[in-house]
Amino acid sequence: ASDSFYKITNYEVIHRDIELIRNWAPDMIILDEAQRIKNWKTRRAQSVKKLDSKYAVVLTGTPLENRLEELHSIVEFVDRFRLGPMFRFLAEHQHVDDVGKVIGYHNLSKIAKSLKPILVRRTKNEVLKELPDRLDKNYFVPMTKEQMKHHEENREIVARIVARWQRLGFLSETDQRRLMIAL
Repeated sequence: ASDSFYKITNYEVIHRDIELIRNWAPDMIILDEAQRIKNWKTRRAQSVKKLDSKYAVVLTGTPLENRLEELHSIVEFVDRFRLGPMFRFLAEHQHVDDVGKVIGYHNLSKIAKSLKPILVRRTKNEVLKELPDRLDKNYFVPMTKEQMKHHEENREIVARIVARWQRLGFLSETDQRRLMIAL
């Protein structure tokens, strides 16, 4: 609710907070992990697409070639009219069998041409050259007393079940379930 230059939110709260977000009237919306709106039927995708801004950027590391519906759904956020209505878009680019299963595609170069002005596509090999070397840092944080108590209780349960397992050579279904829960 505070006034700030930018706001960060997550996909899960968009539906709940849509009126607040609309009232912000953002100049630009950036969707990271935009594949989260690839299924146009979900409440998440429908809510995000109700947001309006002068500029929109979507970022995804997930390839979009898998399903044309997914590509259409993501592109629709950036430019609602670029690919036209989904039913027409799919009819122009998919071959389906008698039961509606996709069996092939056509005119894909037309899609590429249509997306050229709005799409920056980089392959993994192109991106890897620009990334710094991986740097791993491990930070060990001791458990709190409450965490340690809970951990110790579970360790004791596991020890008893494993001892029984070694003694009998098998575990009952109940013990298997208790073991998984304690682990």
